[in-house]
Amino acid sequence: MLEIMEVIDVSGDEATVYLQRHTACGDCGKCMVAKQNLDMKATLKNTLGAKVGDRVSVEMELRGLLGASFIMYGVPLAAFFIGLLLGFNVISPATGMEANFCAFITGLVLISAAYLFIRLLDRRGVFRERYRLTMKGIIG
Repeated sequence: MLEIMEVIDVSGDEATVYLQRHTACGDCGKCMVAKQNLDMKATLKNTLGAKVGDRVSVEMELRGLLGASFIMYGVPLAAFFIGLLLGFNVISPATGMEANFCAFITGLVLISAAYLFIRLLDRRGVFRERYRLTMKGIIG
């Protein structure tokens, strides 16, 4: 994934880059940016010595992109299915609740827990280095 972004701030060895998507940008959803929020900011290592106002090409490796996608989509989906199975086969028979309802509620609880856990790990910086954008070149 290669994008052209503008450097808006430099602090030490890090740079904050900014991308404003055009309204002509489609609704494919690949960038996960909503139509109402067309701005995207990121902080990355300033490996090229870019200055404020420079336009830089920024990239995330395919392996990192796929890993981040798995964390954000695969892990919660797996948690949801595990919740369905637990609710249907374990909790429902033990409590006498209706099986489908119990499975659905347990699935929702586990998917919510998965997202909260991912958010907690992200705030602690667990994913920061592995899934970070990198500067590839200064355009001008």
